[in-house]
Formats: sequence, structure tokens, C-alpha cells
Amino acid sequence: MDWGLLFTGVGAVTGIGFGVWGVVSGIRGQRRAQEAQDAASRLGEQVTLISGEITELRKVSVDARELAKEANATRDRQLEALTEEHIVTWKHEWEKRGSFHVEQTGRHDALNVRAIVFVDGECQVSERERVRPGDYIRFEFPEANLKEEAADRARLRDSAPDRYGIEAPYAPELFETSFEVHWRSAAGVQHSYGPVETTESY
Repeated sequence: MDWGLLFTGVGAVTGIGFGVWGVVSGIRGQRRAQEAQDAASRLGEQVTLISGEITELRKVSVDARELAKEANATRDRQLEALTEEHIVTWKHEWEKRGSFHVEQTGRHDALNVRAIVFVDGECQVSERERVRPGDYIRFEFPEANLKEEAADRARLRDSAPDRYGIEAPYAPELFETSFEVHWRSAAGVQHSYGPVETTESY
């Protein structure tokens, strides 16, 4: 028996066995590595998903806080409006010929005031940021002034005594006047006065 040949054959077979084992081990190792990589990838996706959900939850939480804040602010404004003491009154008069004024005669400031006056169809509008008690809003009506001057001339002409020495009775010129005022209080409550319609002279 050739022992050298036998040992050589045994060595070759052993080498082949170790080689096959190495290949199998390598395949198993690659498979495990791939599985680990896939598991890590899935874990990463889950972490990303959870992170996104956490971000959304935070947004929802912030939105809820903002909504609660806004609701509280609205409630406070409504409560203030219901309990606010706000006394604002108005009166008007002809200051002089062609000059009409509206006076604030209340106890509190009127804000964002818009006053509208009509005199015989002629319209004037005045807007003020604030009108305090005792303040006036003045309106000039040149057409009304001209009309009154013309009426004066006619009255002067017609007032001469007749042949019996009787003077014609005085008849003042009358004007159709309408005015209204819109404003808000310090609490933001909107108020209106008028329209007030009168027929009056200077």
C-alpha cells in the first residue's frame, strides 16, 4: 500500500470538505447579513413612521393649544362685551347757516365713528377714529346755505308792508334733515344711532 498516496487522497478530500463547508458558511453568513440588513431597514422604516406620527401628534397638540387659546380669548371678549358699561349719546343742531353739528353727549369714548347727514338730499359723511364726550362732528352744507340766503332775499322782498301797512308774516325756510351715527365700544361691540329724521330751520 502506498501510504503517501493514501494520505494525499485523504488530505484532498479533507480540503474539499473544508472548502465546501467554507462556501456553505459563507452563504449562510451572507444570508444572515442580508436578513440583518433587511431587519435594520424595516426597523428604520418603522422608526421613520413613528417619528412622523410623533411629529403629527405634536402638531395636533400645538393646534389644540392654539384653538383653546382662541376659544378662551373669544369667551373673554364676549364676557367683556356683555358686562361692559358703555354710555354714548348724540344730539344735533344747526350751529350757524350751512353748518350742522353732531355732539357726543355720553360718558364714554366712541371708536371708529362714521356719521352720515342728509340735508335736503345733500349728503356729507365724516369718519373719526375716536369721538370723546363733548366732542363735535361738524358738517358744512353750502347748498343749504345758498338756499337760505335766497329765501332771505325773497322774504325781504315780500315783507314790505302792503297798502294797508300790514307786513307779511315771517316764514322760516325748513330743511329735511336726517342723520345717523355708527361706532364701536372699547370692547369691540358695534353700536348705531338713527337715522333720525327732522324738518327744521336754522
